This record gives sequence, C-alpha cells and structure tokens, in this order.
Amino acid sequence: MPRQLAALLEEKLGTKATPFRNPLGVLTVGVVAVRFLPNNPNRFGWEFINLSPNLIYLLNDNSVSATNGIQVGASGGNVIADWEEDFELVSNEWWAIAAGAASNILAISIESAGA
Repeated sequence: MPRQLAALLEEKLGTKATPFRNPLGVLTVGVVAVRFLPNNPNRFGWEFINLSPNLIYLLNDNSVSATNGIQVGASGGNVIADWEEDFELVSNEWWAIAAGAASNILAISIESAGA
C-alpha cells in the first residue's frame, strides 16, 4: 500500500512538518523594513513569494535595504530556504523591504509541530 507524504516526512524528520501561512500576519511590505518571520528553532524551511509589481529585498537582519539583502523579483519572484542547504539561517528572523508601498507577499513557514 502506498504511504502518504505526511508519514514519509514524519519518518525522515522524526516529527510532523506543518505549514503556516504568514505566521506573523504580515501581508504587505513597504518602504520601511518589516519582520515577516520570527526566530524559530523548530522551522525546517520557508518560502517567500513576492505577489507585487515591486522589487522586494530580504535579510535576516533589520538593516535590509536595496543594497543589503536578497533581491526578490516582482510578480511571483520567490526565495526558498531549506535546513539541509541553508542550515541555521532557516531558523533566524527574516526582514523585508520593498521598492514601493503596500507590496503584497506570501510567506510560508514549515515547522515542527510535534509527533
């Protein structure tokens, strides 16, 4: 009998992996830095999707700017962080700033939810 993905993930990780959409309730980013993910040592990975027509920049520090951060392209640009490739950076708090006001985003955090 085929096994469900949830069971395979729990076997590999030793715990359930649960997605949380916009865990801090941040739906838009503007021209002032905003924290979109809190520090979380139980996070396995996250994905950030820029839903706006503006460029957005990400950094694991509130000094994020157009010259100090990871550029995320407009209209669907995205960044993925995974614990197996990005190590403890995944668990850091993350900040964003946009080239224009009210830039819509989607942030998905995959976290340990216990066994």
